Amino acid sequence: MGRYRSTKPFWLTVKYAGECSRCKAKLNKGDTALYFSSTRTMLCNGEDCGKQHDRDMAAAEFDEAQYSSGF
Repeated sequence: MGRYRSTKPFWLTVKYAGECSRCKAKLNKGDTALYFSSTRTMLCNGEDCGKQHDRDMAAAEFDEAQYSSGF
């Protein structure tokens, strides 16, 4: 049986220069980015990119918890 790998994105410190997959901003070594392992892409720490995705996911998780609890 193989190792379990989560597909949930996570924040990391960039090790290699790259770019945000949404706004194409330059990501330098040492920057913080939201990483998606399934697609091997990153979103910058900007309000309209990584931070927005993080807020959207938190809201969806909250909604799912409320729905599952039966209110």
